Amino acid sequence: MANPIDIDFHFDETTDVSLTELSATDINDVLSSGQVTEVDVLDDSDDSEENFLLVHDTKNSAGKTWDIHVATIGNWPEFKTKTCYKWVRIPLNGRTKVPYPCVWRRTCKKAWYLRITYGGSVSLPKDIEKIIKDCVKVALVPALPILLTGNVGAAVAAFLAAFKKCLIAKGVQEATSFSASFYTRKTCGKWKRV
Repeated sequence: MANPIDIDFHFDETTDVSLTELSATDINDVLSSGQVTEVDVLDDSDDSEENFLLVHDTKNSAGKTWDIHVATIGNWPEFKTKTCYKWVRIPLNGRTKVPYPCVWRRTCKKAWYLRITYGGSVSLPKDIEKIIKDCVKVALVPALPILLTGNVGAAVAAFLAAFKKCLIAKGVQEATSFSASFYTRKTCGKWKRV
């Protein structure tokens, strides 16, 4: 029997999650600034006041949604193939157009966001934002490595299991009314032929 793979993920307890309100133009400005060239996990701003992006759920007047920036990855490669054509000489002074596959490449800056939604009807504790912030920090430990490999479904499942366990430990009775999802925003350069 083969030895199981042992993976250690070290989490720095001193790192604080930055939850800031960003508009689409703010995100594009950050991504296009060129300052991000590698993974910046839980980007910590120096703002003294931390804000959640609160959005009311239209289906439930008591529901709330929090969007949290998780990671930014620079120089993310993307590839595509297209059909290119080349003129080839054929016997008897002729030529013909021959199709062949050609590869195109571009690089993107990709930002991952976490959306936490509360769909319950019971009012939440007054310090829910602090509780969510603490639980997000704990729940991202198992979810972030899975997310960065591209398996979003497994990352959500790992995140929710740890997140709900943390909420229950902190005394939030409606932990089952929380849901989560990850989404991305990206800005890309122009396609270049390889």
